[in-house]
Amino acid sequence: MTTGQVISMLNDLIQTSLDGELFLRTAGEAAEDSELKGFFSEYADERAAFTAELEREVERLGGTPEPPGPVAGHAGTREVIEGQYHSIRRAHDHLRSLRHGRRAA
Repeated sequence: MTTGQVISMLNDLIQTSLDGELFLRTAGEAAEDSELKGFFSEYADERAAFTAELEREVERLGGTPEPPGPVAGHAGTREVIEGQYHSIRRAHDHLRSLRHGRRAA
């Protein structure tokens, strides 16, 4: 694999990481539960740190990190991201009710 191919692959990973960060930040903004807000924020921050690490590696290899493009895949609209968040929220609420049900039993 050439250095140019590695840089290209790293730039793809950077875009994927940025997409993940956007999803997590958007989900955190939509969250009403402070525990979920914190969860999404923590993981968004991790994605941002991972992206910065990938960008440093691209530069170390003599490349230039590509500027962010449009959000990849199906997560391209805020409505879809918020819909995914609400699915996560329903699962979280369900798990919470199961935990409380066991305690009550």
